[in-house]
Amino acid sequence: VLLVNHNNALLRTPQIRKAIAYALDRRDIITKAYLGHAFATDVPVPPHSWLYDSDSKVYDYNVREAEALLRAEGWLDLDGDGILEKQESGNALRKLSFRLLVNDTPDESKRKDAANLIQQCLGEVGIDVQVVTAAWTNEKNDYLSALNAGNFDLALSGFYMNSCPDLSSYLSSNGTLNYGGYSSGEMDALLQRVQQATEENELNAAMEGLQAYFVSDLPFIQLYFRTSSVLFADEVNLTSAAQLTEDAPFRGVERWYLDSRGLSLFPAKMESTESTWRSFDTVTPEESLNAEEGASAGGGDDENGDEGVETGENGAA
Repeated sequence: VLLVNHNNALLRTPQIRKAIAYALDRRDIITKAYLGHAFATDVPVPPHSWLYDSDSKVYDYNVREAEALLRAEGWLDLDGDGILEKQESGNALRKLSFRLLVNDTPDESKRKDAANLIQQCLGEVGIDVQVVTAAWTNEKNDYLSALNAGNFDLALSGFYMNSCPDLSSYLSSNGTLNYGGYSSGEMDALLQRVQQATEENELNAAMEGLQAYFVSDLPFIQLYFRTSSVLFADEVNLTSAAQLTEDAPFRGVERWYLDSRGLSLFPAKMESTESTWRSFDTVTPEESLNAEEGASAGGGDDENGDEGVETGENGAA
C-alpha cells in the first residue's frame, strides 16, 4: 500500500490522491519489482476473498486523467522544469513535491525497487518525489519509528490480510495502524456496520459499501496483493489445483497423488527417483470464487497468523 499522510495539506485533497493513483503504472511495477507475482487491486481486500468487490477496480493507469485532475487543482508547470507548481501569495511558487518513505531491509530490495518505479511514474505527471529509506532490521526499526511519528508524506508499506479482514485498525479515526491520520465519520460508520453484521448477505453488503467509499475517498492508495507459486514434481497429480488460493496453497493436499505409480504422497518409505518439476500459480479471484461458490466467510490467515505491518514478503502492498 502507498500510505498517505493526511497531516500534509496537499494530500488531504482527494483529487491529489486520485491523481497519484491514476499515475501509477502498477502493471509495470509488478512486472519489474515483483517479477509478475502480484495482483493489482484498488481496495485492501484480498482478491481471492468472497468479500472482494470487483466493481471497486477503478484506478487503471491513466496519465491523461492524472494530469487533468492536477490541472483542475491549479497545478501547472509554470517555469518549464517538468515539475508542477502553484503560485502562492507574494508570487512564490510552491512545488508539488513529496517524500516517499520506504524500509531498507538487508537482502530485500523489492520494495525499494517499487519505490523507485513509483518515483518515475509520478515524475512523468509532474510530481516530484524524493525516496527516503529507513532501516528495518533486527537491531534497528527506524522505518516503523518514522511511521509512528508521521515523518513522511507518502510511505510504501504492507499489511497482512486474511480472507475476511478487519479494516478498522487501518481506516478508523483512532485505528492503531492508521499511520496517515485519516479521519472520516462516514468511514467510521461503514466500519461499524461491517462489525455489526451477523448474516453473510449483511456482511457482504456492508463490505461492498465500504469498498465503494474507499475508492471514492482513498484513505491510502492500495497497490496490489503479492502472489506466489507452488512448485511440485511432475508425477504429482494436483486433483484440487483449481481450489488453491494465496491464503491456502495446500488446500486439498490429502487428495494429491502420484499418478505414475498410484502411490500416496506420504508413504513410510519411498525410493528416490529423478523428477521433473513444474509450477502452479495460485488461481485468479474468479477461478477461486467459482471453485468455492456458496462458501461462507473464513479462510486461513497468513503464515504469521495476524494482521499488521510487514516488510515485504507477503500481504497487501
